[in-house]
Amino acid sequence: MPRIRSQSQSFNLYASKNTATGTMSGDGDILQIQRLTSIGGPEWTYERAPINIIGKLAPLTRDTTDNPTVSVPFSYYLTDFQNESNLGFDIQTTTTEVGALSGILTKAPGKDEKNYFILVTPEGVDATTRSGAIQTEYILGIGNAFITNYSIEASVGDYPTASLTIEGYNLRGSTGTSDVTGVTLPFISGWHKTPAINPTTSLSITGDATNFRLPVGSIGHSSKPFVLKPGDITVDLQTSATGLFANTDTASFNVQSFNVSFDLARDPIQSLGSRYARSRELTFPIDVNFTVEALAGDLKVANLRDFVCNPIAQTAVISMKKPDCANAGQVQAKITLKGLTLQSEAFSIDAGDNQSVSLTWLGSIGSPDDTTNNIFLSGITSY
Repeated sequence: MPRIRSQSQSFNLYASKNTATGTMSGDGDILQIQRLTSIGGPEWTYERAPINIIGKLAPLTRDTTDNPTVSVPFSYYLTDFQNESNLGFDIQTTTTEVGALSGILTKAPGKDEKNYFILVTPEGVDATTRSGAIQTEYILGIGNAFITNYSIEASVGDYPTASLTIEGYNLRGSTGTSDVTGVTLPFISGWHKTPAINPTTSLSITGDATNFRLPVGSIGHSSKPFVLKPGDITVDLQTSATGLFANTDTASFNVQSFNVSFDLARDPIQSLGSRYARSRELTFPIDVNFTVEALAGDLKVANLRDFVCNPIAQTAVISMKKPDCANAGQVQAKITLKGLTLQSEAFSIDAGDNQSVSLTWLGSIGSPDDTTNNIFLSGITSY
């Protein structure tokens, strides 16, 4: 029966554990992104400019020297840092501080360039309970993809979410139980060809080890929270990241929302003889934006002129606990921002409403061994 529509319960998103051009075979090489709330796209663009010559009104053709770009934004409920670990972030599990982008910065295997897969099951079939390949499912593979931005936000009356965008070189769609023939590996049906390409030769990556099969769908381990709640989130600005006039040093400072975000802009490295960019290198500096919205309480004695002459590096800590009626839940996710500089402070008041304040800090992501200017993520990565 033809597919009339595709609803949200039919979608799953997966990321390769290994480098895009590496081994994909085996369920352990493909990792599901849990608690998805949205998937945008995929959207691809390949803009062509007219090639005009004197003596002819219409262009000879339309062509371009750029690469196709495949973009997929998505978001999910932040319940721990399992997704972040699967996406290539470094999650601190010991007392030794490890920058969240350490592996991405150093191009550690399986950290930066990955393949991603969007599964579309038949109408009425939940993707999270998918038990194996069926003829009417569809898979879109995004090859040689990189994360280009990332953000975490939470607010009163809502659940914390993470949002990011990936951009890749190639998009490959396959349907049915398999698009692989003549394979010598001993596996069951449901294997597909990788969407990855070789940027140097512009050819598709081939070989038994690069074929993939999506793992069984899941809603996550039984110990994994369904969501985290605003009442279990603390934004600690008392340590260092204080406002200039807003008194953030007291427990009566009522935070309403926060947002942590950074962009990972990429510089394509082109080369004669190669149709695609040889690599997409990060551009520096990488800025971290940290914004807090709060109800303005007590105000402090301060002088903006003195602050301009003597800015202070600050630190902020955000902790999110597992929901627990005794308020004793385990810390699921902890974000530590170091090397912040207060950029702006804006107060507002409306008739009949509470005065609010918006505080914005700017930080930087340093090298993997930089423990004074960086973002650190710690918490649960597996169960």
